[in-house]
Amino acid sequence: MSLRDIFIRNLKKIRKSQGLSQMKLAEKCDTAASYIGEIEIGRKFPSIEMVEKIAGVLKVEPYQFFKEDRSLSAINREAREFYAKLTPEGKGAFTDLILLAIGQGLEKTLNAEPPAENPAGQPGSSPGNFPPNALY
Repeated sequence: MSLRDIFIRNLKKIRKSQGLSQMKLAEKCDTAASYIGEIEIGRKFPSIEMVEKIAGVLKVEPYQFFKEDRSLSAINREAREFYAKLTPEGKGAFTDLILLAIGQGLEKTLNAEPPAENPAGQPGSSPGNFPPNALY
C-alpha cells in the first residue's frame, strides 16, 4: 500500500471515528469541503502545513496519518492474499515451512540458510526442503 493510500485510509478512519463530516472538518481547518473530499479520494494531497492543521483539529499527531495498520486482521488478510497467489506446490512448501517454524521457532527458521538439494539433485519433500521458485 502506498503512503498516499495509508494517509487517505487513516484520515477517513480518524475523521469518522470522531463523528466529523468532511464539511465539518473543512470548516474547522478553514478550507473547502470539496478539498477534503478530493484528498479522501486521492485527487489531491495536502501540504505539510495542512496535514498539521488537520491533525490539530482531529487531536492526533501528524505521523498517525502515515502509520500502516498492522493489526492482526490486516496481517491475516495479507497472508491470505499471499497464500492465494501460490501454486499448489508452493502452498505445500509454504505449509511445510510454517509447520517447521512452529516446531523450531519462527526466528530460527526465517534466519536459516536455504536447504541444499538432495544427493540425486532432486528437491526433497521434507519440511523446509522445497524446490526453488516453487512458491510462485
